[in-house]
Amino acid sequence: MQNYIINYWLLEESLLFSAPIRKNILNYYSDYNHIKWRHLLENWKDLMKSNVACPFSEKELQDVRARMVDQLKHYTHENRSILTPYSQYFSNVLKNSHPKVNLIYAKGDVNLLNSKKVAIVGSRKPTAYGRKIAYDLGRYLAQQGITVVSGMALGIDAQSHKGALDGGGQTIAVMPTDIDTVYPKTNIAIYNRINSSANLILSEYREQSEPKHYHFPLRNRIISGISDLVVIVEAGEKSGTLITAAHALDQGIPIVSVPGNITSELSKGTNRLIFDGALPLFNFELILELLDVKPQIHKRLSVDLSESARIVYEILLKRKKMTLNDLNFATCLEYSEINAALNELILEDLCDFVSLDEIELT
Repeated sequence: MQNYIINYWLLEESLLFSAPIRKNILNYYSDYNHIKWRHLLENWKDLMKSNVACPFSEKELQDVRARMVDQLKHYTHENRSILTPYSQYFSNVLKNSHPKVNLIYAKGDVNLLNSKKVAIVGSRKPTAYGRKIAYDLGRYLAQQGITVVSGMALGIDAQSHKGALDGGGQTIAVMPTDIDTVYPKTNIAIYNRINSSANLILSEYREQSEPKHYHFPLRNRIISGISDLVVIVEAGEKSGTLITAAHALDQGIPIVSVPGNITSELSKGTNRLIFDGALPLFNFELILELLDVKPQIHKRLSVDLSESARIVYEILLKRKKMTLNDLNFATCLEYSEINAALNELILEDLCDFVSLDEIELT
């Protein structure tokens, strides 16, 4: 996988190659993983079908490559990783998306990509109705153990992320910037919550502090491509949200649309989707039926828990069984706080140890 990443950076981001040359090289080798640089240098004129000499030496190439190998450490330490089409977390849908997704930079728990996932997207300026639906649906799905995916934009995106977090669940934010840049800045509180616990932040961009206008429609194919189902909450007739629906349709991902007031501009897009064949969201349980997920009925808490105990309990509701290390990563609590919380939960018969290092919901 490292070879793929370094070759991609060298070809696409090193500034050593013009666009036509990049295209020729990739066409010849067919995949970033297959590029042989020494072979390329030795056969430059033949491969490029040109009498123009190679614009750089082998030493220059090796120097650039060495710097990139060093940079790779920054993107693959602690909870950071880079996903490629060779990764177990890269779905077949993503592999076949258009335009092609070559790399995804990740920060957080990449195992969420193997969980049940629902994308919730919609208008940046929703009505009160739209905001409530997005928040309530995000919270409901989180409580059912389903990961909520969105783009951390204003409006519907932000409400769906917030609902998932408040419901004690996990959420995935797909950014139009790099994974360390908050966009829009007004969503910094939500970004910090996503970043500080067992969630996931994704981006195609290595260093991109300000999004380009074309980043938004490109991001949408990842939002739909990693999801099992896409819910459109509110969208005008020409809303960018409908691009996500179009990607989902191309990718074979089911689309559910929230019906709305026929006099509202923000319902024209969602109502049109229903007319064109999307399923109407008439209740939240429909999502569970479509995903073949059984509703989860949890034991009601008969006592007030401490804040740390409640955090641990909410995580256990989703995962059922976890190690102490997993709880430490998922909750960001100190081990002393986790042990105190577990003692509290065990006394209430809400969980128990199944081994020296593993706890299970009872």
